[in-house]
Amino acid sequence: MTIHTAVSSIFEEFNPAVHLRDDLFVQSLSIEHQNDENGRFPVARLTIQNTLAPLDERWLHIAYKGVLVFHGQINAAPRGLVNSLIDIEAIAEPEGHEELLKALVESVKVMPDSKYDSLFVPEGAENDPAEVLSGLGSVIAWSRIAAAPVLCDPLSGSRSLVVVPNKDSLDVAPDGPSPASIDVTVEAEWRQLVIQRTDLSGRIGRIETLTSEALEDSWPKTETKIGDAFVISSSLSENERNRDVLTSSHTPPLGALQYDPAWAEGGMVPTKAESREYSPTLAVERRFEVRRLERLTFTVEAGVQPLMRSTEPETMAFKLNEISARSRAKPWQPDTQYVLNEEAIDGQYVIRANQEHRSGSDKTDAFWTVVGEPQYMSSRRVSSFFKTERGQAAAQHALERAKARLRFASRTVLVSCEAPLPGDLSSIGHDTVATIVSPDLIGGQAVGRVVDYTLHFGAREYMSLTIACAVGTGGDSQPSAGSVDGRVPVVVARMKVDVRNQLSDQLRAFNSGTAVPETLVEVTPLAPPATDITQDLTLPIEGVLSLPRQVNLA
Repeated sequence: MTIHTAVSSIFEEFNPAVHLRDDLFVQSLSIEHQNDENGRFPVARLTIQNTLAPLDERWLHIAYKGVLVFHGQINAAPRGLVNSLIDIEAIAEPEGHEELLKALVESVKVMPDSKYDSLFVPEGAENDPAEVLSGLGSVIAWSRIAAAPVLCDPLSGSRSLVVVPNKDSLDVAPDGPSPASIDVTVEAEWRQLVIQRTDLSGRIGRIETLTSEALEDSWPKTETKIGDAFVISSSLSENERNRDVLTSSHTPPLGALQYDPAWAEGGMVPTKAESREYSPTLAVERRFEVRRLERLTFTVEAGVQPLMRSTEPETMAFKLNEISARSRAKPWQPDTQYVLNEEAIDGQYVIRANQEHRSGSDKTDAFWTVVGEPQYMSSRRVSSFFKTERGQAAAQHALERAKARLRFASRTVLVSCEAPLPGDLSSIGHDTVATIVSPDLIGGQAVGRVVDYTLHFGAREYMSLTIACAVGTGGDSQPSAGSVDGRVPVVVARMKVDVRNQLSDQLRAFNSGTAVPETLVEVTPLAPPATDITQDLTLPIEGVLSLPRQVNLA
């Protein structure tokens, strides 16, 4: 075999001048990579002669024809008699792989075009690749050579390979129907702060009265609270120029005493009163909270070949994080001591310290993780989240998640085969789209991303691989979202204002000689507004998501 193996106690970059040696006597070798959405590490399995040398946790370079094809760490290896054959296994798991993965995930959080939205990520899952990548539609794969993860498109790859299967090795396995549509529901819940000011001045108008003291005493004063949450703002100004002294047209009867000159003189004097005019202002303000639950629904359709088209749509449901929450974190500061998990605000993001450190003059990204935004709504006073700019961005992200799911779910035909090793082994790996050419396939070929492969070395050198093929109808159309549709209810608190016994009513009593009723003002809250509102909105979607026709079924 033209296989070279180099064992080292520490992680080392490959150097042909150093690592093209034979530290192990290899009898057979296979390199396997199940490169699916689980992000597994490539594995090398070797049968070697046992030299009794310690191999546990050593690093292994494997080269084929002078080219590096694998770099990983050996698991616990058995020991036995010299020259006896033993099986060992190495995993291409780079040092610090968790930090490498975290850095890759962090890079996705700042991508534009609605690929990431922290409102959709549950608390505690800010670094979960599955959650962060859901809008991007990519999968994570680890190279068997490079010590870093990469993002891969589930339907394509950065490298291409043409494969001619070995005789009688081709297998085509449909993996169930593909969804042709997906129904999406996004729920946003928040507590709306309603600040309602009602000007009642127009309902009152000018007030004229004979009982000015009673009016002024009953007038609602500024800062007076009515009911559970109504606060008065008012003024009462007299138009002094319009004061008028009135004389009653009623003369009281004197009876038998009318001949008493003193009594007659007093009784014959008509009753007098003073009319006063006021210009009032009266406003009522109420501050209260309304629990809003807004439910946005839409459907995305995709082009799927009839034979693999599911009759039932898929469903996706999202419950957004608290959209009116505001972070209490302080802005990031230089020359400041930060402890583990302490939060700060940096521009438009809330960041969390992943280790204790003292900041320098500039923020060091390696010390921080983006966890969200300082606030999701500019004001809690909005009555519809999805009709705000932030809500529209959330709706667009939900659409991206739906598109990503439909693309991934379209890979419902698996085509497997064995074939000779390619001349360039770097063409088969973690980000390869392969074309399998065979007269046994409808149309003569199938195209798909490599999701599983094994390289075999030994007495017989060959590869086995599986590609996942999308069953779309082709084309390049993309669905687009329109404006959120649906009527949003308005929450209104109502008030009643009553001014009793104004001048017109008082004059009748005054002229008839009966007691003049006092002018009184009363403000009464009516039925309280609803404080728990559920609202359904729709997002119109235009166009159909095109999916690649990577395999022909008829």
